[in-house]
Amino acid sequence: MKLVPKKMIAMLGGGQLGRYFVMAAHKLGYKVTVLDPDPESPAGRVADIHLNYAYDNKEALDKIIQTCEAVSTEFENIPAESLDYLNKKFKFILMQMPLGLCKTESEKKHFFGKMLYLLDFFMLSNQSKILMKLVKSAFPVF
Repeated sequence: MKLVPKKMIAMLGGGQLGRYFVMAAHKLGYKVTVLDPDPESPAGRVADIHLNYAYDNKEALDKIIQTCEAVSTEFENIPAESLDYLNKKFKFILMQMPLGLCKTESEKKHFFGKMLYLLDFFMLSNQSKILMKLVKSAFPVF
């Protein structure tokens, strides 16, 4: 699919990276809709349209389906259900599978750790586990 300038494209996520995306798209002649729940999101401030809703808001997703020619994600925490919903029109080939599989930070680390080199990490679910991990790392024989 070839995108022609002056068409509307969408960005899910409105942080600093999204802002750079919007600015680059504008230089290429595209209009950009940003979906981000933060009313002061950096990308939303420079977008043509800022949909100030949660990433799983069906009305906002429908607006993207109706008005945009393509969509991208700024970061990996867009709900997989939202990407499934957007698949009515758009095809997410690379992002959807890992996002659908990895709903938690632990799942992401284990999934991507099989393909990439990651620094050692450990997942902590509560304060007592944090304290025990710190004690064990400071005093390995404990």
